[in-house]
Amino acid sequence: MPQTPDTAALTLAGLASANGPWLATRLLRLMEVSGLAVPGEVAQLAVDAASRLLIETLGAEGRPDMNPDAAADPVVRMGREQALAHQRAGLSLPVSLKVQRLLRRAYDDLVRESWVEKDSRARAHEDVERFFERALVGLAAAWTGYEFVQPDAALAELVAKREDELRRTLDAAKKLTKALRESRGREQVLAERQEQTAAAARKLRDQVRALESERAAASGMPIAPVAASGDAPQPPAVEAEALRAELHALREAHASLASEAEAMRARLSEAGSRVSELRRAQEQRTEDRLAGALKDLERADGRIAELAAGLAAGQETEQRQAADLAAARDRARTLAEERERLLRERERLTGAVRTLEEHLAAVRAERDGLAAERDGLAAERAALHEEQERLRERLAALEAEGARGLELLSSTQVALLNARAELEDLRKAADSAEPAENSSAGESI
Repeated sequence: MPQTPDTAALTLAGLASANGPWLATRLLRLMEVSGLAVPGEVAQLAVDAASRLLIETLGAEGRPDMNPDAAADPVVRMGREQALAHQRAGLSLPVSLKVQRLLRRAYDDLVRESWVEKDSRARAHEDVERFFERALVGLAAAWTGYEFVQPDAALAELVAKREDELRRTLDAAKKLTKALRESRGREQVLAERQEQTAAAARKLRDQVRALESERAAASGMPIAPVAASGDAPQPPAVEAEALRAELHALREAHASLASEAEAMRARLSEAGSRVSELRRAQEQRTEDRLAGALKDLERADGRIAELAAGLAAGQETEQRQAADLAAARDRARTLAEERERLLRERERLTGAVRTLEEHLAAVRAERDGLAAERDGLAAERAALHEEQERLRERLAALEAEGARGLELLSSTQVALLNARAELEDLRKAADSAEPAENSSAGESI
């Protein structure tokens, strides 16, 4: 039974810390039952390293994480070190995997035979499973020669910076669009006021013509002086002055919008070039990662081929031993002992074949994952290209809207100048009509 620690140690970390010798003994017993000939120091070192790192992981993470960064994970590094220790001890890949599985079983037995409650016991079993799955990643990587790539922090920071600049550029483009819409609304209001001014001018012209026709019809009749005739053009003149002031303000606003649009165009162009550079860098990095993954897969395939050749050689040895056994039937007791040994060897080879098939399936799954990651990166590259095209179309639309605004402003200015000329003509006509009315009134008196 495991050693019972005090109340403060009734946790998975406390169990691992207080039961190191028990774990080493249980691991040696499990390997003996499984028929594995592993040096005792290898088992002791594996238990010491696993217990120490399990305590550190539980203290730092609370519970072992499911998806850590494999390149910087100390648990994965421990798995690689255990694989190297197994290789130095002369163990094969199937034996190394079986030792790792038995080490995990020893910790499961420790939790199962401990005194903790049922709920906390289930949680401890799950923590052991997570911890040794991470260690198994490092052990498999060491045997297959796979190297984990450390993420480039500078590139990630550059991507975040470019995304922030692009976001600010899009916000500025939205503000510019809103300002252009407001400018278009002010131009529409100005056009309506201009139409009202033109209507007032036409009405005033009709009144002047009516007065002239009345004078012509009553040329011999006394006509009362019209003292307020000069006040009729005043409301259109005031309206024209207000329109002139508003047009000046609108012209200044358009000038500001034009300068802002030019600055925005320059920023969008710079952002597009930066996005292109970033995309090229990401594509190059993706190609490098894919090339490295393909090389790793080639090394793994070579290792699998070597293991398959070793297995085939073992099978040939078994066949030769069977032939020797048939030739030596006269040696009954020797034959029986040899047969028992061959049966055990066949079971060991069968287990090795099963383990090798599991490892081959894992390698194939990893290769499929890399292919899926490659497809995802290709889709991301296409999405970046589409986003760049949408930005270019948005910039062209903004430039077209600015050109239409300038054309509308030019037409508004021409119409305003025409209205002003008409008002001047009306004022001159009214001024010339006043002396004629005064002279006709004096003659009638």
